Amino acid sequence: MTYSFDEIIPRRHTASSKWDTLQKRFGRDDILPLWVADMDFLSPPEVQQALMERVKHGVYGYAIRPDSLYESIQNWFAKRHQVHYQQDWILPSRGVVHGLAMGIRAWTEPGDGIVIQPPVYYPFQFVIERQGRKLLENPLIEHQGKYTMDFDHLRSLFSKERPKWLILCNPHNPVGRVWSKDELLTLAKLCDEYDVHVLADEIHCDFVYKPHQHLPMLNVYEPFIHRLAICIAPSKTFNLAGMYTAFIVIPDENLRQRYSIVLEEAFVQDADIFGPIACEAAYRHGASWLDELLIYLQENYRFMEGFFQRELPSLKISPLEGTYLTWVDFRETHLSDDELQKWLVDQARVGLNAGSMFGTGGAGFQRMNIGTPRPLLAEALVQLKEAWPPV
Repeated sequence: MTYSFDEIIPRRHTASSKWDTLQKRFGRDDILPLWVADMDFLSPPEVQQALMERVKHGVYGYAIRPDSLYESIQNWFAKRHQVHYQQDWILPSRGVVHGLAMGIRAWTEPGDGIVIQPPVYYPFQFVIERQGRKLLENPLIEHQGKYTMDFDHLRSLFSKERPKWLILCNPHNPVGRVWSKDELLTLAKLCDEYDVHVLADEIHCDFVYKPHQHLPMLNVYEPFIHRLAICIAPSKTFNLAGMYTAFIVIPDENLRQRYSIVLEEAFVQDADIFGPIACEAAYRHGASWLDELLIYLQENYRFMEGFFQRELPSLKISPLEGTYLTWVDFRETHLSDDELQKWLVDQARVGLNAGSMFGTGGAGFQRMNIGTPRPLLAEALVQLKEAWPPV
């Protein structure tokens, strides 16, 4: 391989949220953090070079997002995902969660219903409830580790509650599903029938493993595009989460104008100086780096799956179709969530995300980030084995 993903980059004492908050978050700092969706790999060298060149300039005044940035986004998604985003459809956001919050504020009123599909990325619930909207749940169906959408329940929910929006996570965090064309088409037609808009979080769209393929929501059902907004970002793909560079794609002019007004009212439409530079460099030059990373991550998953099968057969992993976040089933331990978390931290000395964070259906699970050098992943797995069984 051209890139050394096995290299361990020391991250302690770098003001890293992942590595420097362990005492505060878990009660001790001598654990391996495999929790937040932040990879432990160097970003592509072209990104590092572009940032260093800008730093050398020495003047860091107010910045803009140049047309070349939008061209890089359009070219990436056209080539990588065969989806065509017009430049005026692409609006800025500080991050995907920020985009979700601004969108909810722009397009709904207090008391309006918004549907999520738990267990799902926990900020969805937070931004809905904190803005006084009504949280509605359409829990996923789990069968032997594989998750599917419950369309019968969703139709009943739409009919009874008449929600305004549904937040879709694709690829799904944390269960690792990449929704199929049939699933997405059924969802789009059902939403169209009941006048429900979809806010699609596609931040993990570049992390999809063969034979699966990401289908952008924009390409699912042409009549539906005026009920649609899509959150995208280079932050997960190229490990740029600290740059806070994200975008929300809004094809419908009315929805776009309403979103723009909310951004202007909050005075958050300006660009930071380094994010656009990193984003453009990544989208223009990061394809080969990502191709190799995908191979490495899939090998990490297979390594972990094989380890569990041999050494810890009581633990099961949901099939990883997309993302670099594994969904591990600890239910055979028969521990409560608090007991399981205490054992993981104090005995196994690993820091994971408790499944209960992700809402309905999450109890007894843990989310484990495998976006880390294999030697660190192996160390964490050995620690789990040596601490087994949980008591």
